[in-house]
Amino acid sequence: TENLKTEIMQRQRMETEISIAHRIQEATLPKIGSDFVFKGFDLGVKLLPADKVAGDFYDFFYCADKLALAGRADMIAKAVEIMKEHNVPAGVGAHDLNVIKVCEEKKIPAEFYVKTFHHLKYPTAPKPEEIKGSNMEIPGYWCSQPEETIEVFKKVEKPWIAFKVMAAGAIPPQNAFEYAFKNGADFILAGILDFQVVEDAGIARKVLSDLKRERPWRG
Repeated sequence: TENLKTEIMQRQRMETEISIAHRIQEATLPKIGSDFVFKGFDLGVKLLPADKVAGDFYDFFYCADKLALAGRADMIAKAVEIMKEHNVPAGVGAHDLNVIKVCEEKKIPAEFYVKTFHHLKYPTAPKPEEIKGSNMEIPGYWCSQPEETIEVFKKVEKPWIAFKVMAAGAIPPQNAFEYAFKNGADFILAGILDFQVVEDAGIARKVLSDLKRERPWRG
């Protein structure tokens, strides 16, 4: 009948569209190359959708903190090289100060660094015995070695963009911005809401208008 013919055509069209969606989804999933290797670890992924397509995705990426910890400075260098091949600014970001040390020691040609930076004098800051890594949300901290970070960057001649300067809102902007700029940051990456832009920009301008610092400006 005509209704059956219409139903068959609709089903065929739907199956064709699902097949196309399956190929598109499969193409977007990252391929794990042989160069993505950590000492002592095997990395594998298996995706089993309930049908031809699924709502769950996965991804993997090069994390400088983990690469430095695994002794894979060569892969950090490779990531910088790839960015430069595509003519985009090539920087290295990190929570762990060791990443910056490794990049400087190995002379990895990053054009700038993005590094967490804040003091540990806010009410919810961790006690010394609670600092167990480069960053931890409970207790909340993202820069475990602010004093050492200051000393390391005194010798770094590349621009430094400091982020997490307010420790996720635990430190007021005036205090956070002054601390970051005074102690060597060339730029700050501040996470704020739209209605805070004017006020925080004014705070930054005020801080910078009468600022004395030891590290030369590198930006």
